[in-house]
Amino acid sequence: MSRPGYGLLPAPPKEETYVLIAQNIMVAYDAHKKMTSSMSYQIADRESLEPPKEDFLKMEEDAANIIRKLNLALTNINPIFVPEFPLGSSFKDVSDAERSLVEICLKAGGGTDAAVTNSWFYVLFGFAASIDVPGSGPVNLLIYRGTATRREALVDITGWGSTEACMLPTTQKPQARYGNVQSTLFSFYKDAFGLGLGTPLSKSTTDAVKNVINSSPSSTPWFAGAHSLGGAALNLAILDILAAKILETSEILPLTFGGLVVGDDDFKTAYEATSTNSVRIVNMCDFVPAFCDIFQQDSPTVYAQVGTPMGFVWQNEETWKNHSMKDIYLRMVFIAGIIIEQTI
Repeated sequence: MSRPGYGLLPAPPKEETYVLIAQNIMVAYDAHKKMTSSMSYQIADRESLEPPKEDFLKMEEDAANIIRKLNLALTNINPIFVPEFPLGSSFKDVSDAERSLVEICLKAGGGTDAAVTNSWFYVLFGFAASIDVPGSGPVNLLIYRGTATRREALVDITGWGSTEACMLPTTQKPQARYGNVQSTLFSFYKDAFGLGLGTPLSKSTTDAVKNVINSSPSSTPWFAGAHSLGGAALNLAILDILAAKILETSEILPLTFGGLVVGDDDFKTAYEATSTNSVRIVNMCDFVPAFCDIFQQDSPTVYAQVGTPMGFVWQNEETWKNHSMKDIYLRMVFIAGIIIEQTI
């Protein structure tokens, strides 16, 4: 039997903010499923860094239409993509235990695995958009989903103990060092593993954010949210966006649900000096935020969580459900909102 535990949501976000962000993370998950179940968008070939422009525009249009149908309140939708490539031999090389964990991660995300072709292609990872919140007015959103393909699940469980300098911003010079970060997670965000194919998540994100900024009043606040692998990527994206001065700290509130840890103590110090209002929400029975301890084995690397913590306990009979955005985190923010409303 499930046992929900209740935590007090920290200020400054209102309970409606948590619900808004959690619901739109589910929009990103569901939009990804619809995209991968009906079509794939190939990055042309190894001789070309991008598909033909008309194909890319069609991909963006298809994704925006799917996202809009899932949440009719969203406007100015700018989809965010990440290059995906076939598993090939990399999945054959993992142990049976790691293979089982990959499947658990995929199930927790409600994933529809996109890695079924023999070529590179794009998958939808999130979006930036605007929405009018009743009683609060317009806000902008930056949303990432979590793990939803086996390739992404391998990103979750590999690279622990291997770090590199976090040099930001990723899309311009000069750069500064923001501590050290887990190499595989950083490469997933920064440059799609350095293989030179497709637009990486970093550029797709900053382009989407800039497009929304250019179409919104300058005073419009931003909420950012992500789950699982997306939580680690969002920590990097927030710092990247702030380092590039695309937004100021006071303009964007980041929330993560069950996010992977991405950096060391120096990264934590740099992050929290730059983004002073981040919140991380973790089910204490969720196994994914502990990957940094499980997989680095004898490495001396110490990884550190960032942001104001909000913890709760909700144990399920199935391990994967402890990490589920739909079955745990979304339900939790609804429950917590009801409790707060009843105590005011």
